[in-house]
Amino acid sequence: MASAVGCTAEITLKAADYRQATCKTAQADYVFVDFDTAEGQRAWLDYAQLYGGVYLVGDRWALSAKSKEYMESLRATLGGTVEERGAFGASPAPSSP
Repeated sequence: MASAVGCTAEITLKAADYRQATCKTAQADYVFVDFDTAEGQRAWLDYAQLYGGVYLVGDRWALSAKSKEYMESLRATLGGTVEERGAFGASPAPSSP
C-alpha cells in the first residue's frame, strides 16, 4: 500500500494481531494498519471510534490520512471503503461505492 501512495512505510508497532506503519509524502502523512484477522480489524476500528477520524478500510487493512475527500481519491487506487468515525459513540458512516 505504501508504494501505491509513493512512500516507504516504517513499522512503528507490532502487536499480537496487527502491525502499524507510517510514512510521509508531499501530499499527506499516512498511518497503515494490517490485521491477522477480520475480527481483529473490526475490534481495532471499534476502538478507533473513541478518537474519531476517517479511515480507508479494506480486507484486513486500514489507512488513515488527511481528509474524507482525500481518502475517497485513494479509494480509486487502493480499493476499500471510506469510514468516518465520530468520537465517543457516534456511528461509523461507510461511503457508498
